[in-house]
Amino acid sequence: MERPPPSPSWPALGSPRPRPRPRPRRLTLLAVVCAFTLLLRAPSPAAADDADDDTGDSSVGILGALSAVVRATTSRLSALVRGSAPADDGTPDYDYGEEDAAGDDKSWWWWSSGSGATTPEPSAGADEDYVDDVSGADADSGDDGARDYSGYQVVHVRLSSSKHGAMLQALADRHVGAQVLSRSQRRRTASLLVPPGAVAAVYDALDDMGLDYHVVTADLQKIIATQNPRQASAQQRVDLMRTAGHPLTWERFHRYNDIVKYLQWLALTYPQLASLVSIGASSEGRPLYVLKVSLREGRSDLLPQPRHNRTARGTRRGTGGAAARRPAIWLDAGTHAREWVGPAAALYVCMQLVERFYSHPHLVLDADWYIMPVLNPDGYEFSHTRDRLWRKSRSSHELHPYALRPGPGRRPAGPRPAGRAARLAALFHKPPRRGPCAGVDLNRNWDDNWGDLRGASDDPCSDRYAGPRAFSEPETRAVSRFILRHRERFELFVSLHAFGQLLLLPEDGRFRHLPDHEELFNKAKLASNAMRRVRNTRYNIGTTSEMLYRISGGANNWVKNVAGIKYSYTLELPDRGQFGFLLPATHIRPTGKEAFAGLRELAQAIVCRRD
Repeated sequence: MERPPPSPSWPALGSPRPRPRPRPRRLTLLAVVCAFTLLLRAPSPAAADDADDDTGDSSVGILGALSAVVRATTSRLSALVRGSAPADDGTPDYDYGEEDAAGDDKSWWWWSSGSGATTPEPSAGADEDYVDDVSGADADSGDDGARDYSGYQVVHVRLSSSKHGAMLQALADRHVGAQVLSRSQRRRTASLLVPPGAVAAVYDALDDMGLDYHVVTADLQKIIATQNPRQASAQQRVDLMRTAGHPLTWERFHRYNDIVKYLQWLALTYPQLASLVSIGASSEGRPLYVLKVSLREGRSDLLPQPRHNRTARGTRRGTGGAAARRPAIWLDAGTHAREWVGPAAALYVCMQLVERFYSHPHLVLDADWYIMPVLNPDGYEFSHTRDRLWRKSRSSHELHPYALRPGPGRRPAGPRPAGRAARLAALFHKPPRRGPCAGVDLNRNWDDNWGDLRGASDDPCSDRYAGPRAFSEPETRAVSRFILRHRERFELFVSLHAFGQLLLLPEDGRFRHLPDHEELFNKAKLASNAMRRVRNTRYNIGTTSEMLYRISGGANNWVKNVAGIKYSYTLELPDRGQFGFLLPATHIRPTGKEAFAGLRELAQAIVCRRD
């Protein structure tokens, strides 16, 4: 008997299943979304009037953003209704890459066409769009709403004893806007920022303490206005991009976008030497970039030619499988946002190692360099757009009245509420924030002696706030994980800061010398002498507590005591207080030369082998 044909309502065996018809519920939802979209896109009279007024930009921007979201949702729903939703394999359109555990870098320049790749041709109207993904949450490039330091004074104070440093810090904490900008334990001096409304009270307090002081800056805003030359016009930046390939110059302090463009240009132009690695993201979403300077395997054509019938340096050692076993050097800058000269000096080191490779090839042939020009991109951008003297990161942390203080032991941050109900209510109560209390001092957030209040603060409004816990910040977590992953290779760690002209050595948790202090000191002495030969700038050497003040939760000590990297230093760049954090842009190149001279001497003495 013949088998009857299949029923029309059911597919034949092996045939594709027909798509179900759209449900009325989906069509209804689609109609509602479309109507809501048309309602948003129709400009109201109030919005039209506000479009010509500066105060109405926010409302129009919100409506535009909502409209864009709704349009995207409508498109997605339409695709679902039609049964033709695009497949999402989870692959990003453009990935900057990051190093895996084995140390092989999947760098972003692998996506280009090779060593012959060129920088995209910019246009006058879109020169900022080349790396628009690094702008983060606060991409404002203007100066609207920037903090005005008119009338603020900078006072140099002579400290008669070590106790006066703590007294000066307490004095600054009592007045809103006052800050201790710097303090030198060795020279017994300090720089104090005094707001205009507290000048008389602060001077009276200094007189009562019997301290000598003098005003070095009568109006800080005038110094800020003249420190950094104006940014080039859009057309000038386009011309610079076309001629040089990047917008970076050594005549001004650049924004984070320009810094990333320069790093990208190095990786595109010199793929055999440089690669750009992303190790994470900041609290506001900006990528954290590290430039890896390393000779790629098999590129023996880059080795210098032999001189006087001697074997070339790189040929003698080879560049094959030994590349993965080469020692490594870490250099970072920009931990504190207002120290602009640090990132500029780090970029100068990048230029010397990559663009001028043939001037000192042994520095790259003997070691891999990992350079992070800006460790705190959120704070760095904030110091350019909102507050020139901003120091911390830009994360937000609330301190509850019954929260636990950092440090040994578990003790409440405030008085213990009476009664169980009151204590439970206090746990869920958020106290009002005292002023601009965002951010954490990233050099107090490392897990070495973290929370010791002798070298940090538990006040979120303090510039020395250590954070709610060690490694609470994404920036310090990303860097520490990267260093721990490669700690078997790292032999030298240097962090650039400003100011003071110091080479700072690590110390133990009780602020005492380490067993190999003398060896660390001798290597630092070589670097100090090399930097002095550049322009006769003197750099003093010592531990942080000896030269400045106590630091708990610092990167320098963590790298030495926890990660186990033998040679760990903090280099405080110029000057000694004449300009402080507001070092003029004319000092970028000389400071970069000094920093590179010191790093070259350290690398040659510790890592690189001489002939």
